[in-house]
Amino acid sequence: MQLEKPEKMKKESLKARLIEQSGNYVGEIYTDAAISGAFVINRPDIRTLLEDARRGKFDGVMAEALDRISRDQEEGRGHY
Repeated sequence: MQLEKPEKMKKESLKARLIEQSGNYVGEIYTDAAISGAFVINRPDIRTLLEDARRGKFDGVMAEALDRISRDQEEGRGHY
């Protein structure tokens, strides 16, 4: 019996395939599900992403939209 993937996992798998088809590599997926995007400080995975960026763990970040990184334009400006 094959178990159906939850919708979120299907969506992430599709994104990863599209990224890899464009010649890029998906090294890590950072996600703060069900956490308000108002402030970076409240989001553990975005803080990990920023720390990994400082360490040079990757060359770039792909997001669905800019507001997926930070909805607060003033706060987010320091991260781009």
